[in-house]
Amino acid sequence: MSRLRLKNDYLIEHALNVSILMTIFCKHLSIEKKLIEQIALGAFLHDIGKVLVPDHILNKSGKYSDNEFEEMKEHVSLGVKILEEIPAISHVVMSMVKEHHERLDGKGYPNQLTDKDISKYGRMMAIVDSYDAMTAERIYKSSMHPIQAFKNLINEAPDSYDKDLVEQFIQCLGLYPVGTLVKLNSGKLGLISRLNKSKPLHPFVRVFYNTRLRQAIAMDEIDLSKSKNNDQIDRCIKPEEFNINLMGFFKAAFIE
Repeated sequence: MSRLRLKNDYLIEHALNVSILMTIFCKHLSIEKKLIEQIALGAFLHDIGKVLVPDHILNKSGKYSDNEFEEMKEHVSLGVKILEEIPAISHVVMSMVKEHHERLDGKGYPNQLTDKDISKYGRMMAIVDSYDAMTAERIYKSSMHPIQAFKNLINEAPDSYDKDLVEQFIQCLGLYPVGTLVKLNSGKLGLISRLNKSKPLHPFVRVFYNTRLRQAIAMDEIDLSKSKNNDQIDRCIKPEEFNINLMGFFKAAFIE
């Protein structure tokens, strides 16, 4: 953890996010707890090889040259080399580190493995790693909305990603993941607070702002499947669209 944090702030954030998402995914798939612990560790360590990638490549904000990309891809074999020195590391962890950039059609790296050669955990890692990378805010790119990331994963399955696992991952997180900021057709803004498994298009929304009045309103949780005012999600938004302090509202809605 210390090596990741000292190397790059994004690395530690990404490692934690992927580990958390993989744990949630595993629980959804009813994987046993002892195995989940190994998978969570593998997810956390999947990019450990990047601590040995030169800073000028790892932190580059523009597009990589062909040579730079080849050097970046070395992080997989470098990670495997680091972990081979630790006897307690399991084959599950190693397979996840080795396979998180492999793709079912053989167009991944470093070994161009195909469908039959990639473990279930490697397939899961490919999905979760890609999802978190797409939805992360970076210096050189804006974050992608989770729904667009879901669409990208679906579009690239079954060629790159395991179609069944992509569908399970989306079902696990929900079409509108908890914490998603949405605008309702009434003009209210809110955060998705709970999922509705029987009606995924109608989650619970904790509203706190009225875009028509341009002011905060009393916080209230709405079950969209039972909304008296027929409120429905108009679209997903970013907080800067309305210049609101999302973190303040998020703490009030979910923590305080």
